[in-house]
Amino acid sequence: MIEELGITTEVGALVAENTHHYDEFSLTLVLLKAVIISGSISPTVHDHIEWVHFGSLLDWDLAPADIPLAEEVVNLYSGDATG
Repeated sequence: MIEELGITTEVGALVAENTHHYDEFSLTLVLLKAVIISGSISPTVHDHIEWVHFGSLLDWDLAPADIPLAEEVVNLYSGDATG
């Protein structure tokens, strides 16, 4: 996280995992809960970072491998008023 976002995190529980098969390669993504313990979020390798409400997460143009993980986030937090 420090390399991509400039933050140090404490990693928590596994939320979801997805293996996606593209034509040229396969990719496994692992989604973990995490808490920021130091630093401020700053794009270091990305052009833009934006916080979005989980309810609109699936409205974004996500990579195919990301969609199942985004769906899991929406399902997990759809009843949580603080999300």
